[in-house]
Amino acid sequence: MPYINRERRWLLTGHAFQAAKEAGSLGELNFVITKLLLCYLDKLRLEEGAGPYATLSSVRAVLCDVADEYYRRVMVPYEEAKKEENGDVF
Repeated sequence: MPYINRERRWLLTGHAFQAAKEAGSLGELNFVITKLLLCYLDKLRLEEGAGPYATLSSVRAVLCDVADEYYRRVMVPYEEAKKEENGDVF
């Protein structure tokens, strides 16, 4: 998880909260995330002139990092609590 400075975190959290609040389904959440990535790609290409593969690959790496962090911070504690509640499978 990139722990960015507090000022930027505050600004970006407000935007992210608004977009998430508007999403009424998982499909809409997927749409919001996709549009966010596409807008960022457009901005990145214009500002940095990065090659298409490098740009696309870097954004994919961010998605993988987000998925890993979500798993580590959200899913693992949930699974551990369920294991305690219901007993271990192994």
